[in-house]
Amino acid sequence: MAGFWKGWGVGSLTGIVYGLLTTKHTGAENQQRLADYFKQLTQATNEVTTNVIAVKNALHTLTNEVKKASTTTVVDLEDLLRAFTFIMEPRVKEVKASVVNLQNDINKKD
Repeated sequence: MAGFWKGWGVGSLTGIVYGLLTTKHTGAENQQRLADYFKQLTQATNEVTTNVIAVKNALHTLTNEVKKASTTTVVDLEDLLRAFTFIMEPRVKEVKASVVNLQNDINKKD
């Protein structure tokens, strides 16, 4: 791996020297172009950083909302189940009694 980095460094330096020697612009122009490039790069990096922070905050907010909604939903479902059980209990008893009566009738005929 050290060979890769050594080759990368030598290649980079060679490219820089070649670029400086063969450029069609003056030194001042190259400095200005380089400064402009780094200024744009800095602005783009700041925008990406800002957007990453915004996404992080949005995910945090979404996570909190889902937690709140799920807790509320579970409580509501438990309440509905208790109400359903309370309402259906007499009917379930009637059905069970009818099943017992039917079984007794069937047993009597046998």
